[in-house]
Amino acid sequence: MGSHDFHIITADFINHRFHNLTTDVYLIAGVTWERLIRGQVVTHSNLFKIGYSANPFDRLKQVRANSSHNLALFGVILCENEQAAAEVEKGCHKALAGYRRRGEWFRNDVRQSWKHLIEIYPTGSIWLTDWYDIDLDRMQLAPFPPGAKFGVSDNYHAYARFKEGLLRLQDWEPRVPSWALHGPQLPGPPPPAARETRRRRAPNRRTGKSGIRSTAEDAGPPPLARPCPEGITEGR
Repeated sequence: MGSHDFHIITADFINHRFHNLTTDVYLIAGVTWERLIRGQVVTHSNLFKIGYSANPFDRLKQVRANSSHNLALFGVILCENEQAAAEVEKGCHKALAGYRRRGEWFRNDVRQSWKHLIEIYPTGSIWLTDWYDIDLDRMQLAPFPPGAKFGVSDNYHAYARFKEGLLRLQDWEPRVPSWALHGPQLPGPPPPAARETRRRRAPNRRTGKSGIRSTAEDAGPPPLARPCPEGITEGR
């Protein structure tokens, strides 16, 4: 077994009667507006908290009450018990120590941080959603409905059902967002270097002699800017 296998959700645990009694490491992040083709939505900012709880939804309410930031739940790592969760939390904090602000709070690109964590803890790591909508009737964040084209909100709804004891782990295969499947995109090729060309000059009217002149001519247009992932525009 590897050094991090202590938190694996084993087959015996999956088939256990109380299959929803996990204690999970959570990633709660501040939120910000982002514009999509369909309109404005709410996504994560670069400020996030990593802790653990038997019910991250209840823990989110507690953290919100003691914070001046708007917050939402974006990711979890399933652990079989509190001891395992404490060890995984400690490992996550160590892996992101260079981005720590204070206590359990960090500031860094959330997706890059999550990709780093799931490389260390691939078992039980679940990204819940990319974006939230605003429920104007209740004036609160609302995950996209199951099957929505945007985001990976199917995971959010399945996880909520799992924690309520309405869904078994063996009946659930979490989706992995496309951005988590691939490493960071490499920059495009540099523009071709300017080449020195020699262009013939028209003959001098007085002397009748022709001449040449040097010009710096670009070998081609610069590469196109890469679009934002998932077809979204730049966030504000």
